[in-house]
Amino acid sequence: MLRYGIERFEMSHGPFGEFSTIATSYVTSLVSNGFLARNGWSVNRDDKESAIWLSGTLCHDTALQDAQTNPRLLDLRHSLESHLIEKSDVQYFESTNSEDDHYCAHKKWESLMLVCDTIYGVSSVKCTECDGIVAIYRLEPSSELASRLWSWDSQYAAIDACWVASGEYELWAGNELFDIKSKLNKCGLEIAATMTHEMDCEVRYFLPTDEGVRHISCPQCGGHFQKIHTPQYNAICDKCKIVTQH
Repeated sequence: MLRYGIERFEMSHGPFGEFSTIATSYVTSLVSNGFLARNGWSVNRDDKESAIWLSGTLCHDTALQDAQTNPRLLDLRHSLESHLIEKSDVQYFESTNSEDDHYCAHKKWESLMLVCDTIYGVSSVKCTECDGIVAIYRLEPSSELASRLWSWDSQYAAIDACWVASGEYELWAGNELFDIKSKLNKCGLEIAATMTHEMDCEVRYFLPTDEGVRHISCPQCGGHFQKIHTPQYNAICDKCKIVTQH
């Protein structure tokens, strides 16, 4: 089960509007750097108490603590803390919307899977050994790779929303999601390859299938699939590192 976190900041001095702007920048950085889920985060302010609450689903069970010392967030964090009366207060709750999901507890990985979480937006990376969610920041990607991951994940979620809506863009969106030659999937494969190179572990790319459709052979190279049993897929192309339903 995943966790939902709330961090409260109470300001001691300075313009509250400026403090609120810094807090908003901080939480959006938490999201784009893989500490908080893409969906459901919020910034709430109490002008009377000069307090702000940041909240969202955590991408790892210690994400809010880890963010406090993360190099990419230090400047924003220091700006926030310079306005505080005392240290921020953090509370955690179990997220009842994701009972089947869990965080990966491993610290090293032999193989990972790149797959967009279109429902909760928690993380686009999963451990192939335990099927647990791996927060992007735990992989310590380069700034360029982290930016590419965030851009791809956001675009994927938007295209999936178009397909689910079944409107005038449904056919185009379906092609982007299910065709391995689409711009979206080409980008995903390139990111998976870069991750494999940077992180010294195999990163597989998940290709979804439309309802009732199964791939007979690898859509990328035409080769045979190897059978594999996981909750999300049952076939892998060892050459292309594509996983899907066979």
